[in-house]
Amino acid sequence: MLTRDHVRASIAAVQDQRDAKEIADAVEIDRLLTLLMRSGLASWSERLRAMNELNRVQGRHSIHVTHSGKLTLEQILAESRES
Repeated sequence: MLTRDHVRASIAAVQDQRDAKEIADAVEIDRLLTLLMRSGLASWSERLRAMNELNRVQGRHSIHVTHSGKLTLEQILAESRES
């Protein structure tokens, strides 16, 4: 039975679909983090961590650096370690 090409192709297609569903996509992760954030069952620290992670993955916590003049890589690294 496995020697037939169409049977092997069908089995491979089903396995690919199953494997694709095992990995959470971005929308599913956002929904899960939102659910955790709004959940009354989670502790406040867990809710805040979920909110922080949701903001981070959505790009709300991106760092913007504004400077004038010349800046060396060493200065940038030193400043990033201070904050």
